[in-house]
Amino acid sequence: SEESTSISSIFKKNAPKLSSTPGAGHSLPPSIRQEQFQASWPAVRERLIPYFQSDEGVKSLRQLDQTVSWTAQSPRIEDIAQSVAERKYTLVHGDFHIGNMLLQKTRTNNDGEIPHPMPWLVDWSMAGIGNPCLDLVFFLIVGADAIPIHEISPSTDVASSQSTNATSTEHVGLILEQYYQALTLETQIEDATNEPSNAPSQSSQQPLLPWETFLTMFSQCLLNQFIILVCYDSLCRSMADASPTSQLYHDHFDRVNTRCVRMLLSEYGMTRVFNIKNGNED
Repeated sequence: SEESTSISSIFKKNAPKLSSTPGAGHSLPPSIRQEQFQASWPAVRERLIPYFQSDEGVKSLRQLDQTVSWTAQSPRIEDIAQSVAERKYTLVHGDFHIGNMLLQKTRTNNDGEIPHPMPWLVDWSMAGIGNPCLDLVFFLIVGADAIPIHEISPSTDVASSQSTNATSTEHVGLILEQYYQALTLETQIEDATNEPSNAPSQSSQQPLLPWETFLTMFSQCLLNQFIILVCYDSLCRSMADASPTSQLYHDHFDRVNTRCVRMLLSEYGMTRVFNIKNGNED
């Protein structure tokens, strides 16, 4: 249609003006990440300990140590960064969290229904063409309540604990499904000839982006974001120390790191990182 062609033309025309490495922290060269990651890990790990106090939490930290050791082996960090960067399929905001959203008040209409207006996104300074899972990962780890920060209380019975963990996994799974449906719907609207040249091709039998491929892309973006968080942790905390509300910032960084770790240790994390056709496998 004329409208889709117009949108696609604008998209292509303005893409070179946007960030070539969209996303907070993604401009840090992979080679530098490779140098800094393992050295930065002990300080980050120390601040995670209060969030992993139970027997299961201790096991999780040990598993995380193994993940860090595995990830730090050259050239895995660079491979992960490349896997994420090469899938430039969509417009990426780059700093996608609730603080950059303007939300309208919900009002009841004449039918008694409460509409859900779309939020307005601000601060597009890190926007660019990139991996569609970048914004999703960032949004989830920065402030999504679907990912628990604290462990279940020791006084909580086993059944309740399992139920809570299952609910958290279910919530994240639902978010992924809804995002995937919206993503594939939008890409199907565009004529294939008007899409970015490196986008997945559509056939009558296959979706533009298979579900399993999408899950692997999500896992790769998750691990990539974890690497960036670890590398930037010291710098972020140094900046926080200069603020009169430094403890609020430190608490926020702790929560972000904890959410990222819990996601990384879940079924949506490391198990899928290299499980993708025509990608980096190990």
